[in-house]
Amino acid sequence: TFANDEKKFLQHIQSQQKKELNSFLESQKREYKLRKEQLKEPHSYPHYIPFHIAIYCTFSLQELNENQSTPKKEKQEWLSKQKENFQHFQAEEEANLLRRQRQFKRRILIARHNVEQDLMREELNKRQTQKDLEHAMLLRHHESMQELEFRHLSNIQKMRAEQIRLQHQTELTNQLEYNKRRERELRRKHVMEVRQQPKSLK
Repeated sequence: TFANDEKKFLQHIQSQQKKELNSFLESQKREYKLRKEQLKEPHSYPHYIPFHIAIYCTFSLQELNENQSTPKKEKQEWLSKQKENFQHFQAEEEANLLRRQRQFKRRILIARHNVEQDLMREELNKRQTQKDLEHAMLLRHHESMQELEFRHLSNIQKMRAEQIRLQHQTELTNQLEYNKRRERELRRKHVMEVRQQPKSLK
């Protein structure tokens, strides 16, 4: 989640600052030894040294108090300068941390937005695919219904044609049988008529 990611980010920043602090304190110890040597010479001052956190102020005060050879005025000037440097550096560190937090939050928001956009596109693609499948199924169903309807109509037409053929065949058969009966009747009638004629006419 966003809260967990932000917590991990802050832990990462704190870990980096701790490493930087340890490295800085080591360098300041070496710098302070050089400073004590410089204080022995009149009007010898070090260049601006970025101060990391308040721990070094305590460290400098303790070291300067233990060194009785360091003039009091030089001590005050040194501590005043270090306090000013620390306040300036602390403000820069806070501003830098806030800037990095804003950048991190912005990256998280952009990443979340991209994920949401990807999910939305995926959902839209799924819906479109589902619509395409439904449309294809409806089309196949429509085609199947049309094919069934065509087959049904074709069968009806075939049945009607067969019915008409059978009807015609029946009528023709009946007509032929009627003609044969009529012909036989006429022949019998003719034979009877011949038999009934007088012998003189034969």
